Amino acid sequence: MKGWRKLPLKTRLSLLFAVLLMTCVLVVGVYSYWNLWHLLLKNKASHIRARAKPIINHWVKKQKRSSLEKLSLIRPEVEELAQDLTSREAVAEVFDAEAQLVASGRVLREEPIPPPPSLFRIKEALRGNNEITYLYGSGKDQQLVILIPIRPSPTSTEVVGVIQISTYLFDVTSLLFKHGSMLLAVVGIILSMGSIVCFKIVSRELRGLGRLSRICKEIQDGNFSPTFPFPSQGGEIGELITSFRLMVGHLNRTFASQRRFIANAAHELLTPLTGIKGSLEVLLWGCQDDPASVRRLARGMLSQVERLIRTCDRLLGLSSLENMGNIKKTEIDLCEFFQEVEREASLIENTHRIVVKKGPCITLRADRDMLKQMVFNLISNATKFSPPSSVVEISWEVSEEGVNIQVRDEGVGIDSNTLERVFEPFFHTPSPYTPTRGTGLGLPLTKAMIEAHGGRIHLSSCKGKGTVATLFFPSTLLKS
Repeated sequence: MKGWRKLPLKTRLSLLFAVLLMTCVLVVGVYSYWNLWHLLLKNKASHIRARAKPIINHWVKKQKRSSLEKLSLIRPEVEELAQDLTSREAVAEVFDAEAQLVASGRVLREEPIPPPPSLFRIKEALRGNNEITYLYGSGKDQQLVILIPIRPSPTSTEVVGVIQISTYLFDVTSLLFKHGSMLLAVVGIILSMGSIVCFKIVSRELRGLGRLSRICKEIQDGNFSPTFPFPSQGGEIGELITSFRLMVGHLNRTFASQRRFIANAAHELLTPLTGIKGSLEVLLWGCQDDPASVRRLARGMLSQVERLIRTCDRLLGLSSLENMGNIKKTEIDLCEFFQEVEREASLIENTHRIVVKKGPCITLRADRDMLKQMVFNLISNATKFSPPSSVVEISWEVSEEGVNIQVRDEGVGIDSNTLERVFEPFFHTPSPYTPTRGTGLGLPLTKAMIEAHGGRIHLSSCKGKGTVATLFFPSTLLKS
């Protein structure tokens, strides 16, 4: 069994197909051989009966009714009948009503030797059974034996004797031998051609798996861009190749995103650390005696440390969302919630007008702190890319699918190329209104939060006409 498993898949499939094909052809061949054997025996028996009955009827008509009741008394006439029914192919014997042999038709040496009588079958024929045919012997000496009852008239139910006609089956066995030889030749041809065709078809169909195996080895070596194209074909293997191609593309994008993330994270952390290092070096060079310079450097280092803390907090937030247990869902009345958001936002964002467009008062099951952080992240982005004193509108609406919370601004908008990358960690877009640079983690964190709730975020924007950010929560989070 271990050796079988070590064989290539195409070899195993071809061998399995060959075995199944051979089994099917052999079953059909044996069934055909068996049916032909019985058909030939039946035809031979019918031929002998058809030849014998006219002779028997003619002989019976010549005899007197009284003489037929005791066949042993007319032995010469019975012997004449037996000889008329005997030929080089068949020999006849006549038995009386007591199953005793009365006459045998074998005279010449080349005529067949009759088999021993079967008293059981002869008695059955004497009881009126007209269709007794059986085989005697085996191999080359096998004979077909036929029993024909003798009746005083064709319509009579009385049986006065039985004629046994036996013949060798040389012609039948010869014909069956030729048929069997031809059948074996056909089986060999079908098996050979079928195996060759199957091997070629299987090899062609599994060619894609071979290429996939080589691609997997390249991926194992760290190459996520294979040097040769993926094979294209239909069927289940084609679906596998398509899924594998999509998976490799996703892995490639994922690892590329991770590399960008690591590079961006290192850059974001390195920038404030470099500033702190420079300030410390200045202090060590002898600036300690100048209190104003020390305070200025200390404030700069504090600003850089605060930036590091904000970045680390955002990174920890992204990491914590990988555990769904961090979400503490509570029932939130959206009307009351957005009134609170409007009050807090008007205090924080005093350069813009924060307007809440009231929607239906429904209850949403979500993490209250996360929901507030998501909304404020979107408000912060909206105000950063909108001119001062412009309106940032917050609204929500309910549909059969769930609830949509929208934050709409009147800012510069986002072009299509930038829109595809805004959810990448540490991705920055310069704002014409705010020189302060953010961490580039607000939208990725918002996206992680909404997806942790089973929802999604969508941005739609037109350059120069503002942006609409939509948070979608599925209907399963709505209180019925």
